[in-house]
Amino acid sequence: MKKGLRSLVAGVIALAAMQAGAQPAYKCSTRSGVTYSQVPCAGAREVGAPRISKSDRNAVPPQDRAHRVQRASLTPAKRQECELLDTRLVEERAALSKLPQPATPADEKALLNVKMRYRKLHC
Repeated sequence: MKKGLRSLVAGVIALAAMQAGAQPAYKCSTRSGVTYSQVPCAGAREVGAPRISKSDRNAVPPQDRAHRVQRASLTPAKRQECELLDTRLVEERAALSKLPQPATPADEKALLNVKMRYRKLHC
């Protein structure tokens, strides 16, 4: 009887320990120091949570700025044609995706012509 009661108590304690371990803990920095709490405070960070990196050193930098500079150096007529080609590229890709796959070279000809003109203008 005592052995069964001991195993029951041990099971309850183990279950309580598992429940306590499942609750998040938060690290709060204040003027008086650092405190840990189960309730998040302003600017709290969950303890044990993975840190979120604000930048990735190995990521490819965005090319938006270079693209805007290149586009700004074009003449107004070429710039306007590039804007038209931007929309045509989207339309041609959408039309090509609706065709049965695999697409034939004849199906891809319109998209290829738009891409070639886009590249020729240095859009």
